[in-house]
Amino acid sequence: MGNMNYDSFYKFLVSLGIILVILPWTVLMFLTTNSFDLQITEVDLAQYTQTAQKVIALRQSLPLLVQEKYTWWIIGGISIFGIFLILYGLRKWYELQKIDDICKKREVEKQREAIEKNTVKMSDEQILQKTNFKDGPRTAAMKGFIIEQKFVDFVKNTKKTYIVKNNIMIGTHEYDVVAFANKTFEKDFVYEVKYLRNNISLHQIERYREQLKKLRTNFSEELNRLPYMTLAIVVPDERYEYTVNIVKQIKKWNNYSIEIMKESDL
Repeated sequence: MGNMNYDSFYKFLVSLGIILVILPWTVLMFLTTNSFDLQITEVDLAQYTQTAQKVIALRQSLPLLVQEKYTWWIIGGISIFGIFLILYGLRKWYELQKIDDICKKREVEKQREAIEKNTVKMSDEQILQKTNFKDGPRTAAMKGFIIEQKFVDFVKNTKKTYIVKNNIMIGTHEYDVVAFANKTFEKDFVYEVKYLRNNISLHQIERYREQLKKLRTNFSEELNRLPYMTLAIVVPDERYEYTVNIVKQIKKWNNYSIEIMKESDL
């Protein structure tokens, strides 16, 4: 009893109350709307066995129950008790739901506090330094930076109920884009964004995969949450088909995915 789910218990009371309200009237209707051999005469009845005569006599007397006061007292009592169970169950269910909503709201607030506490926004200098290191020439680096900002807007539009942060530090690791869930049982999404102007190789994707593994492990250790990881590869339109064909050769990763996007789609 200590582990009883009271939410389910009060739902059961409401369901039981509905049955108690409906059942007596259904039974009464069944008993009074059938003929029950009322047309059988005494002469015809005498031709049946004693047992059959008793059964038929009982069935013929059932409609007369509606004339008895105790019938209506019983039906009324059961119906009133059913209505009481419905109202009592709904009231307790509503009270539990309010408490549950408060608990969920507090849980979301705690999660937000943990996110704010454990994430640090990277400075513009850090972002440019990171981009320069990855992409080489400054013009290409700035193009990659712009693509990443467009991807952030894309995520914000598709994850409107999430807290979306980009270019943040969690622990000692850098994260391009993270969509933090606002609800308790929803997953967080981590996006590693790559803007590739040249052809990609399977070896290159495998390196990105190892990087995603490290990011996921760090995320879990720092925030005690397991995210869904996505490698977002943005390519020039003319490289799209080639990149898709390369990615098709890769085996499916559990809790990981690869999204290929055209530059023009952002």
